[in-house]
Amino acid sequence: MTDENVHKVTDALPAPSTPPSASRKRRDPGTGEEGYVLAIAILSTLYTGLQFLRHIHQLSTGKESFSRQRLALVSFFGEQVVAYFLLSAASSAVPLTNRMRENNDNIFTDSSVAAISMEFLAFIALAVSALISGTYI
Repeated sequence: MTDENVHKVTDALPAPSTPPSASRKRRDPGTGEEGYVLAIAILSTLYTGLQFLRHIHQLSTGKESFSRQRLALVSFFGEQVVAYFLLSAASSAVPLTNRMRENNDNIFTDSSVAAISMEFLAFIALAVSALISGTYI
């Protein structure tokens, strides 16, 4: 390409009216972590709800929906996965909460700390449950 052709191409491109950094919307650095924590909370609630419904069905009908061996495997692996998710969500929210508390300590950061604590407690409960489920495998 000759110099003349390069100038024709670059002249045809629109010039930005504002610098790219100024035209971008400012994004809170922790938005991804908040979404991850919320998604994991929803998934763990769904898993727990499904297990609850399965137990209610079993108690009301007196029949198991699957064989005991299969239920033990599903419970064990499900609890392992959900426990891992809860621990990873809690650990991803800690740096965000620490950054937010440096700037402003308010009710939102306090509730964030409470949510992180509950995720750790739920992880511990699921880890113990997985240990118990592992004995049935």
